[in-house]
Amino acid sequence: MSTPSLKLKSLLLISVFVLGQVSASIIPISGSSCCSQNSIDVSGSGKVQVQPDIAYINLAVTAFSKTSQGAVEEVASLISQINDILAQNKIP
Repeated sequence: MSTPSLKLKSLLLISVFVLGQVSASIIPISGSSCCSQNSIDVSGSGKVQVQPDIAYINLAVTAFSKTSQGAVEEVASLISQINDILAQNKIP
């Protein structure tokens, strides 16, 4: 399955590769005259901005209680609240 951001990234990588290949064949080798009549200088820059499509989050939930059952119930409640917030914000 191909997403638009993956297609954009692939296109960017291909463009950089092609520009590098063209530049390598045109730019004079070190020690060559930079100003000879039969030379072409090529330079360029690019910038791509895309929305992030993935994030990794690690959470830890800790609870203290007089009994282990109390701690388990508190942790379960907190995890349920976290899952509800994620669902409300459409975060899988």
